[in-house]
Amino acid sequence: SGSNVTITDNDVTSTDSGILSESHGVPVDDVTVTDNVIDADIVAVNDTPDNLDLDAVLADNDFEGATYLYDDGEVGSDAIYGAIGPAADAASDGDTVVAEGGTFTENVTLDTANVTLRGDGSSVVDGRIDITEDAVAVEDLTVRHGAPSGSDEVEGIFVGNANGFGNT
Repeated sequence: SGSNVTITDNDVTSTDSGILSESHGVPVDDVTVTDNVIDADIVAVNDTPDNLDLDAVLADNDFEGATYLYDDGEVGSDAIYGAIGPAADAASDGDTVVAEGGTFTENVTLDTANVTLRGDGSSVVDGRIDITEDAVAVEDLTVRHGAPSGSDEVEGIFVGNANGFGNT
């Protein structure tokens, strides 16, 4: 028989993993993560138990900013990220990277084709977004301040690359 795990009423701050769930072959019957304040680069990742409902983790905890991959109406990966960059890096063709509430102070590169970066209307990227592939969409985000590009111009959203799309 497995164990029950409850993580509740914590302040979790980390530059790496805030809550890391790895079963290591030990059966876990029930995992509950509620009423936490979480500010970490990665919240739940790796060998996440099937019964850890990441949709519930998103709904039942307070995140400084949460991003995740969305697929077919639910969280489509085994991780919730505290920054857009790691979620964008994990995205595959056809994924939607969702950035929920908060200000993400970072430069983001979208370098996978057919990916959507979607905010919730209050999400802010304080930096630059570089789009270097075809069929990429950015929706419901505010981009402010921008960041210098290779030409030292301050840009909010840069589309393209030195060779143009589809050229190597």
